[in-house]
Amino acid sequence: MIAKTFCAFQAFAGPALEESVQQELENRMDRLTADGANWRWPTAEEVEAYTFADVGGGSEAIRRRMVASSRMSTVYGGQLEAAAA
Repeated sequence: MIAKTFCAFQAFAGPALEESVQQELENRMDRLTADGANWRWPTAEEVEAYTFADVGGGSEAIRRRMVASSRMSTVYGGQLEAAAA
């Protein structure tokens, strides 16, 4: 169950995160695994398999909406910050 949760997070929220944040998550999970934890961060192949396992296509639709929302926040968020300054 946890593995699927990590795959869902990476598939849907991952694209909205800055690359440095994504890398930090991976680094933290690698450290936990090295310390004996049972969980690990999913590979790109596992995330892809997770999204393609959804035969109804809902996972891909959610992922596209998350990416679009992230792009809009980046564009408009910068404009709002500039206007507020």
